[in-house]
Formats: sequence, structure tokens, C-alpha cells
Amino acid sequence: MKINLKLLVAFLLLLGYFFYIDDFSNIKEVMGFFHQKEFFKGIIYLFIYLLGVISIYLLILYKRTRYIILFLIFITSIIEMGYRNLSPLGFGYDDALLILQEYNSPLVKESILSYGNFFIKPFIIAFLFISFLIYFFKDIDIKLNNKYVLVGGVLLILDFGLSYKILEISNGNRIAYPSVIKEPILLYYTATHGLYVGPREKVTMKITHKPEFKHIIYIVDESTRGDILSLNGYKVNTTPYLKSIKNQLFNYGIASSGGICSSYSNAILLTGIQPTQLIDTKELARKQPLILQYAKKAGYKTSFFDMQNSREKPNNFFQHTDWQYVDYSFFIGEDYNKTVKPYEKDLIGIRKLKRYLLKHKNEYTFSYFVKQGNHFSYIDKYPKNQTIFKPVLEDSGWGEWNLKIRPLFLNTYYNSIRWEVDHFFKVLNTELNNTDTIVIYTSDHAQNLIDDLNIKQTHCAKGPAPKVMAEVPFFIMPLNKKEYNSFKALYKKENNNHVSHFNIFGSILYLFGYDKKEINKKYNLTIFDDLNHQKRIFTSGDVFGRSPMYKNQF
Repeated sequence: MKINLKLLVAFLLLLGYFFYIDDFSNIKEVMGFFHQKEFFKGIIYLFIYLLGVISIYLLILYKRTRYIILFLIFITSIIEMGYRNLSPLGFGYDDALLILQEYNSPLVKESILSYGNFFIKPFIIAFLFISFLIYFFKDIDIKLNNKYVLVGGVLLILDFGLSYKILEISNGNRIAYPSVIKEPILLYYTATHGLYVGPREKVTMKITHKPEFKHIIYIVDESTRGDILSLNGYKVNTTPYLKSIKNQLFNYGIASSGGICSSYSNAILLTGIQPTQLIDTKELARKQPLILQYAKKAGYKTSFFDMQNSREKPNNFFQHTDWQYVDYSFFIGEDYNKTVKPYEKDLIGIRKLKRYLLKHKNEYTFSYFVKQGNHFSYIDKYPKNQTIFKPVLEDSGWGEWNLKIRPLFLNTYYNSIRWEVDHFFKVLNTELNNTDTIVIYTSDHAQNLIDDLNIKQTHCAKGPAPKVMAEVPFFIMPLNKKEYNSFKALYKKENNNHVSHFNIFGSILYLFGYDKKEINKKYNLTIFDDLNHQKRIFTSGDVFGRSPMYKNQF
């Protein structure tokens, strides 16, 4: 093939397009290596990037592979540019993991509706560029005994192999490749780096005292921000009912979440893994005993109520074998035989929970309750006739992430909080009032409500994360006088606004009757210890270290 100006221009256009899509992150990576005088690494990294572009270019030259490659460039560049609109880091390991974990989740539709607008401009840019390339190459068909398509294919396979190896060595950190290579390789890397599957460790801790609480309900909300509850002093009256019964609660104020993504936070809450064990390269969150195992050993019947996920595809790093520790489970998507609106799900869960507790009223029970909660886009988390705060942000407005729309954004969230938190507890207290029950309540993580203009994600930030994503509520709600007095004897008011998710697991073990010294040794401080000098952290990124993980100061 004789190199001509047109083909050279085409190559430079393709290279420039990938640089633009990647926000020149590859150049920044290379310059970082050179700045640290790691010249060999920088040259290798640049070589792999250029090798990828060359292989893609050669496959475009050949008509029979051109349209397949252009279609892949079209799709992957929309994804990359769209994710860069959400976060400066673009599409990364955590995004690939979420896709593989959540592809069948009912929250996927909400995510698409909420974040879809961030992908409109990328769609237009990709469409125009691919259309231009189709026109540009329409009269070009390099055959030469299929030599170039063969060379292009071999180089592409080689580039995939080298890119994968670097991705593996760097624990998912080095990902500045052309998007058409980067995204398939991240999905493959994620799919092939599965976690430990097998039996959990047995409970060895001793029980030293009889549990005082007959029925314990552990409620984990979704996307609820503690500082926006008027119960905690917020200026807008988002939780009037809870505020009216504040003397019946033991309110610990604003706690810090373990993670800022649901699955990581729930894994911490379910297994009691501690900050000193993170990064969890030993995969202890898949091996350590679940809180349900401790409950069963302490003589509690266990139940699991999930208003989000499914039994067949459990989330929160649950294994299928973990269901052996659950005596009863309810999943609204599987066990309820009619379609319900998002704002009805948690209330149905209360009815199912009440029926379960009445059936086992003479036994000790421990229930883990995952709420539908306040997951974006908020507008469907309350009935229309409960639009107390106006004006609100409809789904179509999510593409704008600026201070101008923030009042609408907040109003929508306030309405969601008023229904999904305040109304929820009003119904719960009415249905279960005067039973021998104590409710432990927190949220998996909080929300970035356009507090940070640079990170256009409400939660699940991949790099260092803003504190607002981790500000969750935490309170204890006894449902009769006896339970209230029992907990009052344990309550340390000075721990208000000092609790972390990392303190909750051990606290519940103490309520089960386990030895306090052993709890402190294995699971550190509880809410019954002095937490005033505790330095709180929350994590972002992958706690298992398959990609970067960050410990953020709270």
C-alpha cells in the first residue's frame, strides 16, 4: 500500500478523536511516568496506546471489517464521553463492576432516566464523527490478499493482551487506552476477577449474657442523607413525624457510612469488616461470619427483607450459600405477585414484616431490612399528592447539573425523604407499636445533591469522594416502654455525631449477648464505648483492591 496524504490524515483524525474522547488522559499518564523518571514505563504505555489505534485503523481500511469497528467505536465513545460528563475519571473498573452486578436490577431503569441526558451530546459527537469516517472511507478498500486485516487483527489481539496485563498488574488503575479497547477489556477483567466463593467462617465468639431485646429489626435505607432530616436540625421540615416523637428515639445524629456505594456499605454492615482490614485483598468480607450467623447462634430466628434485589442474584456481595443462615426471606420483585410503584414497596415490606413478627411473637427474631428508599431520581419515591415541596425536578431535568436547578433538585429529594423516611416510620410505628421490638436504622450511603459541581454523581464516586456522600442517619427506635428503658441503660449521648458504620456490627453483637471484650478485640469500638476520639473514615472505590480504593476522612 502506498501511503498517501488522505490515509495519513485519516489516521491522525482517528488518533485525535481518541485523544479527545479520553480527555488526553493517556498523555497525562505518559507525562506522569516521564516526570517520575520512569521513562521505560512511559514509552511502553504510549506504545500500547498507539498500537491499539493502529490496529483499529487497519481494520477500518478493510471494507468487510470497517462497519463492525466503526459501530464499536460509536458505542464505546458514547459510553466514555458520557461517563466523563459524570466524573473526570471516565469509564472505569467500578463502572464495569456495577454494570455486571446490577444489569438486572430494577434500579437500572432509574439510572438510565436520571443520567441519560449526560449521554446526548456524546451521542451527537460520535454520530457526526462516525458518519464523517464512513463518507471519508467510502471509496477506500485495502485488500492486498487480506494482509492488512490480518495484520490489524493480530495487532489488536496483541494490544488487548498487553493492555489486560497492565490492567492486571496495576489492579485496574492503568486504563488510559482508546475507549474501543478500554471498555471491553475492563468488562472482561471485571468478569474474570471474581471473588472468593465458598463457606464462611464459623462463629467462635462466646455468649455471656441473655439478650434483652426479643425482636431486633435492622433497617438499611437507600441514599438517605442524615443532615437533611429535620430530626437532625435541618431547616426544612423534612421529617415532622420523627421530630414529633424524638423523645421516643435514641438519635445518634449524623453517622459516617462505610462506603458510598450500596454493595460495599452493605458488605461492611453485614460482615463487620473494619478500616484496618481494608483494602480487603484477603476477601474477608466474603469469608467472615455474617451478622445473620451470629444471630442464629444467639438463638434468633433470622429473616431478610429486600425491596431492591432478588434471591437468585443477590447483591451486596452475598453468596448463594449465605441463604442457609436465613430462616425466612421476602423479595418484593419475586414474592409479590403484582406490579407496584417504587413508593409503595417499603410499605408493603412493613406489612410482610408485621405478619412475620406476629407469627413468631413468642420467639427471638432478627430481621435485616433493605429499603427501596431514596434512590434517584427521587420523583417516583413519593405519590404525586404528597408533593409538599415545589417546584420539583422531573426526570428530564437531570442532564443539567448546576446551581440553577439545585432548588428543584432539593425539593424533589425533600419530598422523597418525607415519604420514604418520615412516613415510613409513621407506618412502622403504628403497625408494630407496643411490640417487644427495637429498630436499628441507618442508610447505606448519602447523596451528592449538586453540592460538588465537578462530580456529577449522587453517590458511587470512583476517586476521592465528597463528605456529603457519606453523611447518613443513625438512630435506635424502641417500640414499647420496656425496650425503651432497656436501651436507655446502654445509651451514651456523648456519642451523638460520632458513630461510624464500622461501629454498628459489634454493637448488635452485644445486643445478641456476645462477650464485650471479644467484640472490641475483633470488631473494635461499639456505640456503647466512648467514640469521641474516633477518627472516622469512609471508603470510595473497590474495597477488595481490584481497582483503586480510597480512605476519605469524614
